[in-house]
Amino acid sequence: HAGLFGMLTLLAIMASGFRLIPFGNYRIYNGAFWVIIFVVLEELSQIFIPSRTFDLNDLGADAVGVAVASFACFHLQRIRKCRERDKEIPLD
Repeated sequence: HAGLFGMLTLLAIMASGFRLIPFGNYRIYNGAFWVIIFVVLEELSQIFIPSRTFDLNDLGADAVGVAVASFACFHLQRIRKCRERDKEIPLD
């Protein structure tokens, strides 16, 4: 679950152009927000499907995947900004 939803989060964040949205006192990636909504709805829907089972461990693993992917994207974005800034400074 962590790997699957981590990869989905990574792709969603990149596809949404690393856009951030306000969430209380914080800002979170738009792509991560929508993956979180999907994850919670998907896990909750399993309560109503007899052949599926709701599991808090799965939900926790999903959250770990989303968090790790968001953290990775934050650092990728920081590295990219540093490289762009370094290109602008002449090295005379």
